[in-house]
Amino acid sequence: VDLSEGLDGTFRMSMQVNSNWDYLPLDLVHIFARLAVGADAEAENAEDKDKWGNLLDPDFSPIFATDLRELSSVPFLVIAGEVEILADQIIEFGHKLKEEGCQVELQVYRDMVHVFPTMCPYQSPGPMCVENIARFARGGEQVVPVPLPE
Repeated sequence: VDLSEGLDGTFRMSMQVNSNWDYLPLDLVHIFARLAVGADAEAENAEDKDKWGNLLDPDFSPIFATDLRELSSVPFLVIAGEVEILADQIIEFGHKLKEEGCQVELQVYRDMVHVFPTMCPYQSPGPMCVENIARFARGGEQVVPVPLPE
């Protein structure tokens, strides 16, 4: 289960656009990314590999892996909130897994923020998402489809 996971350290468009709605502070995400790759926490330019480390390394940014076929025997439930700052990288990774022949159920919940099921476990759609995670983890049970936002 991939629940609102950061998959790309290069900071895509949803990070800028959705930072108006998501509670996750964009500057904190930048600092964590810099520290995770052993970069200078004060570095301004992601292109400066000496200060930033390699954000394109698939070990840090799995979205840049060139071959995911070895994961084709593993089923994935990929979950994103529509307005979370990580939304577009999560959605792209779900599509990339499908293209590589993996079994993927991609669910994007309308108007939801980063890790929303943990923030609203008793308010819709939190319980449905948690139930889908449980169904998926038990194996063999059909998860409730979630229509993708337009």
